[in-house]
Amino acid sequence: MRWRERLPQAALALYALATAFLLAHTCWHVITGTTNVPYRDDWTFVELLDSASRGESVLQGLWTPHWGHRPVVARLLFLLNAKLFALAGMPMIVLILALQGLHVGLLSYASRGLFGGAGRVLFAALVTAHVSLLFSSLQIENFIWAWQVQFVLVYAAAAGAFFFVALLAHRKGQAGKASRLDAGLILPAVACGAISSFSMANGILVWPLLLLLALGLKLRSAAVAVAVCGVAAGGVFFAGYVAEVSGMGMGMGVAALSPFSTLWLMAMFMGGVVNQEFLSLSVAAGFAGLLSIGYFSWLFVRRAEVRSPFFAFHLWSAVFALVSSLAIVVTRLSPELIAQMQQMGLPPVPSRYLTPALLFWANLAPLALDTFLVRTRSLPALLVLGTIIAGMGPGTMLWQLRNSKEFKSFFRQNDAAAAALIVGVEDRETLQGIHPAANQALGSYEAYLTDLSAVLRRQGLAFFAEPRAEWPGMKLQESFATRGEACQGEVEQVEPLSGGGLKLRGWVWDGVAGNVPQDLVVADCRGTIVGLARSGIRRADIKRRAGTVTHGDPGWMGYAKPAEDVTSCAAGVYAVVNRRAREICAVPARGIGSR
Repeated sequence: MRWRERLPQAALALYALATAFLLAHTCWHVITGTTNVPYRDDWTFVELLDSASRGESVLQGLWTPHWGHRPVVARLLFLLNAKLFALAGMPMIVLILALQGLHVGLLSYASRGLFGGAGRVLFAALVTAHVSLLFSSLQIENFIWAWQVQFVLVYAAAAGAFFFVALLAHRKGQAGKASRLDAGLILPAVACGAISSFSMANGILVWPLLLLLALGLKLRSAAVAVAVCGVAAGGVFFAGYVAEVSGMGMGMGVAALSPFSTLWLMAMFMGGVVNQEFLSLSVAAGFAGLLSIGYFSWLFVRRAEVRSPFFAFHLWSAVFALVSSLAIVVTRLSPELIAQMQQMGLPPVPSRYLTPALLFWANLAPLALDTFLVRTRSLPALLVLGTIIAGMGPGTMLWQLRNSKEFKSFFRQNDAAAAALIVGVEDRETLQGIHPAANQALGSYEAYLTDLSAVLRRQGLAFFAEPRAEWPGMKLQESFATRGEACQGEVEQVEPLSGGGLKLRGWVWDGVAGNVPQDLVVADCRGTIVGLARSGIRRADIKRRAGTVTHGDPGWMGYAKPAEDVTSCAAGVYAVVNRRAREICAVPARGIGSR
């Protein structure tokens, strides 16, 4: 085999290995970072549960707009999760990853249909690109935050709608006409369109695009069905609709009057996943993408041989991602906001916004290969786009690794902070992590979270469904068996809170089991459990200082609410090393009251 044949295969092998490593790293941090503690918008669903428990209309709560969206499907999924899994975080996270995997499957199937028997190497390259982009941890918020199921769902459902129409055209082209069974593919297409529309507001754009797709592929009956269903979906969506003004972006008026600023923002956004620190590279990549999608669209309109159903599928999916990105740019971004984020040393856009840009490039990959490799052999154009796409995957490895670690640590800290709500103490720092709006002058969020936590406590949901929620008030020796050998660790900080109670920090390591115990309890001098703590907080200094800590995140944080003055009653901290056997070990520390 010549070196010219081996070189692309070797490059593909490295690309695939890097993608596999990043996929495993992302999934591991998402799964181990998952928490049952609601975060930000999750609490609005708890409001829905509260309203339902008071006999108010669930339908009205499902239908109420939220930041301009009608997230009916997401709310139904949360209701189902509350019914079946006590509002646990893991089922929603698994669903998000499964939906993203299904989306990869749709893209890969369409790519296979586009190229036919063009070769396993080409198909492997496309599948790798799809996995690399759709599972990129640059969009980590959409993987680890349960509410973001709507973000994943709106794009997966839109892809499903385009896919079934393209599949109908493909089968019609093979047989010369569509059978009744094939014609039935329009049903899942419109169902996916409805799911997309009632997941996020940009999903309503599926209907005009789906109509154009059906017309472009000469599916007249399907076009009629799509038009009827689209009008019905739009009428239902906008009935009683009141748009919420976020005040974050430029707005439609300013965007229309400042076309060059809007175009620059669009280029920055579409290429922003290439390099989050050097915006000039992002803008250049973005313009390359915008020019490419314009060229591919021109080819589809002008050349009949390009109008294959699966070429159309990728083109329409890319256009949907493009118009969704434009909606984000207009309603959420502005040149002033970008400059402010740069001054603060933050990424130009939040990670949850990057999904449409990544999806755009995932669909551009097969279009580029089909156009510049199979049809015209324009290797310079293919090299430019290929470099950008590869740069967005393994090329952003350092950012992806950092994103996964930071967001896992953040959500694990929120998991630990929920101990304050379980034991009943107030800490503004806790509220800013679980619900950042506590940092705004919008009312008493201490009372807001306390009231909604009471709803979860009454119904035994979320973190109140965990075993730790039952431990406060129990007698330590009656509920747990103390292991003879103590754990390694330390209570490093005990901070009295202004509203009463204590905030504790430290680290822990179980040398017997060789791991970091997840839960800790705080007991007073009478042996009553008065506090809880949870580990999972990154402490690189401990790993360097304590050589026996080989893996895991040994830092912990917790809260205690002693029944009396702690200065007259020594207390202890114990790590729960075996929750099933109710076995604990003492964490070396002086009495809490002596600190």
